[in-house]
Amino acid sequence: SWSAQGAAMGDLVPLGTYIAAPATAAEIDESVRYMLASNQNTLVLQYPSLSVTSARRVMEAALAAVKTYCEQCYNTVNCTYSADGSITLTFSAASAGDQILTYRDAAMEAAIAVHDALWESGEITTSMSDYEKARVYFTWICDNCVYDYTAGDSSLSHIAYSLFENGTAVCDGYTGAYNLLLKLEGIDCTALSNNSHIWTVATLDGTDYHIDTTWGDSGPAPNYDYFAMTAEESWQHPRLLPGALFSLQGLPTFKDDGPAAAAWPAPTARR
Repeated sequence: SWSAQGAAMGDLVPLGTYIAAPATAAEIDESVRYMLASNQNTLVLQYPSLSVTSARRVMEAALAAVKTYCEQCYNTVNCTYSADGSITLTFSAASAGDQILTYRDAAMEAAIAVHDALWESGEITTSMSDYEKARVYFTWICDNCVYDYTAGDSSLSHIAYSLFENGTAVCDGYTGAYNLLLKLEGIDCTALSNNSHIWTVATLDGTDYHIDTTWGDSGPAPNYDYFAMTAEESWQHPRLLPGALFSLQGLPTFKDDGPAAAAWPAPTARR
């Protein structure tokens, strides 16, 4: 059946292997995928010991890994740690608070409805290539969203929920919603970012393409110049120049009520 009914957010992430003390980006990604595939938003790790500096590095590396799965609607992290090496990372979205799971469920429900409607209408069919299907979803995103120029760092426009529910988003919301639709379709994709922007890298019929729905929606009609770019075309594009237009949300919350409480950003060290 072509229906995506019954899919859960965790189904969209390949199950990772839990590594208690990940030391590399690849190992952190494994532990993050273990958490996400389990439909959890808390990751507990255990190192031999931790300082303010080392705990913050773990936190920032984990947040960077989570953001590559931006369809999951997480873009902030709260970190608590203890000197004996235990560290707890709890992921959410800016301003979402305790409602993050509600927003995730709503985004998934809306994405499934879009997926199924496009199949039911015949806009997507079994005879289409991944490239053709991805283009249909690119068009749908551009036709059903407007860029939220009023969004601050705490706006819900930074997650896929806002695009589906409100029709507004900024780059991480656009990319999260698009990746959610692609993954429901079984198309492998991830999010790639620099200091000011985020976009999609998808594998379509065996070839990797860069796809930027945010800039694809920068005019009165979808601009397919931003669909299926090569890596070279994407990285050399003027949209990635400093201050081009769009900006990313994303400062982690790091708390420490121990001896180093004066450190920036204000940490939470457990005892």
